[in-house]
Amino acid sequence: MKIMTINVNITGMQRVSTSEKTVTQVLFDGTAEGEYFNGTILPGGVDTQINVPEKGTLSARYMLEGKDNSGDNCKMYISNDAIQNCNITTPHILTDSENLRWLNEAELRGELTIVENGVQIEIFSK
Repeated sequence: MKIMTINVNITGMQRVSTSEKTVTQVLFDGTAEGEYFNGTILPGGVDTQINVPEKGTLSARYMLEGKDNSGDNCKMYISNDAIQNCNITTPHILTDSENLRWLNEAELRGELTIVENGVQIEIFSK
């Protein structure tokens, strides 16, 4: 079951490198839309990418504000983790929406697609 689509717009990057690894923080904003929630990413969204030879990780953290499927105002916190160069992510959602509280414990799967100026993440329940 599809929960939502998040359209991420990259707004900046910061990077530090050593001979062993590179850490990049990707700053972003964007929107979310779907049957259960529609809203915008609040300022402060960041995806921390740690690159080491032969492997790497992605770890995005962000908050959204919008309306749930009952029309009530709500916020969501999303953490989304992945192995680099893999289009499947593991999102976790925490929301103050009474109607969507089931998402706080839901097992979710994300599918990441690179698009112009950012990425699109579709979140599904398992």
